[in-house]
Amino acid sequence: MNVVKPFVFDVIRSQGLEVSSGRANFLLVKPRNCAAAVDYLRDAGILVRSMSAPALRGTFRVSMGTMDEMENFVDVLKSYMKVERR
Repeated sequence: MNVVKPFVFDVIRSQGLEVSSGRANFLLVKPRNCAAAVDYLRDAGILVRSMSAPALRGTFRVSMGTMDEMENFVDVLKSYMKVERR
């Protein structure tokens, strides 16, 4: 059983962010300022995809990787959330 996706989902929710999951190997995340979040993640070497479809605007897609990669992602996301909350 793959535990990576539920782990990442739970961490994202614990940060107070909206997150959607489906059967595919990615999650949709809706931060308060999507462009700033995507830039912050990109500056830390983490690539996510901003969604542009009308129903998905303001969200980014994060594809699942290895547990080590996803632990790095959530660490950087937590760091971003600390900066955003200031």
